[in-house]
Amino acid sequence: MDDEEAKYLQENRHIAERLIKLLQRRRLLRDRVTDEDYEECRESAHELRKVFENEMLAVTSGRFLLCALTDMQTACTNFVSAAGRNSVAFKKDDELFRYHLVVLREVFAQRVRMIVDRFDLQVTPEIQQVMDFAR
Repeated sequence: MDDEEAKYLQENRHIAERLIKLLQRRRLLRDRVTDEDYEECRESAHELRKVFENEMLAVTSGRFLLCALTDMQTACTNFVSAAGRNSVAFKKDDELFRYHLVVLREVFAQRVRMIVDRFDLQVTPEIQQVMDFAR
């Protein structure tokens, strides 16, 4: 690892740690699909969009952490948009809900795994569930 990479990791480690702590509490990312409530999931994804926006402003020098945050924010935006106001689209079509939830969880699994690996972070059982998500 070169000096520039080491500096980047050091400057942004607190953001990665904070993000992992926040995500381990999100049922949206790990509970069984059949047990999910449409509106609760939409609201959670909407809240996460705001969190990612704030975290993106704090990232020093952009690069991979900014890209990962952007990808997760985009996944949340797509999920919220597909749900529609008050999750009406999901309430009408459970398959649509399931599809978008799987897509969201796949993005999070990949990006969280990347962040954990790059920053060499401790993994809780909840975060392991997020990272292990597979269709």
